[in-house]
Amino acid sequence: MLNLILKSTLLLKIYFWLKPRLLNLSVLIFSIIIISYVHSEYISWVEISEKKILLGYSYILKNVLILLAIFIYFLTSKKQTKTIEELNEKYEYINADRKKTFVSLKEKGKLKTDYERILEDTDEESKK
Repeated sequence: MLNLILKSTLLLKIYFWLKPRLLNLSVLIFSIIIISYVHSEYISWVEISEKKILLGYSYILKNVLILLAIFIYFLTSKKQTKTIEELNEKYEYINADRKKTFVSLKEKGKLKTDYERILEDTDEESKK
């Protein structure tokens, strides 16, 4: 039973970590697959045509493109986490304002209804 709870907790943690990054991560994986596929097709073409002049450069280009894709992934994920943090800060600021409002209402003491103010003749509308 404890093992099941630990596994489900771990899977939930992984899911909540992956959820905001899922689109960027899928684009990264797709681009790496495409780069590898194009490179393997080039290698097949080189074997058939027997022109091995640029074969070494193709490996360099493949690795540079993969590193560039990973770098772009990290840049976009950093930008996304910054915007999430900014939204959280804005939400905390709004909550702080709400708390101040409720504290100020709490400090006023007992609030009176319209009927109580009319009966006590403290209604501002009736004085105007």
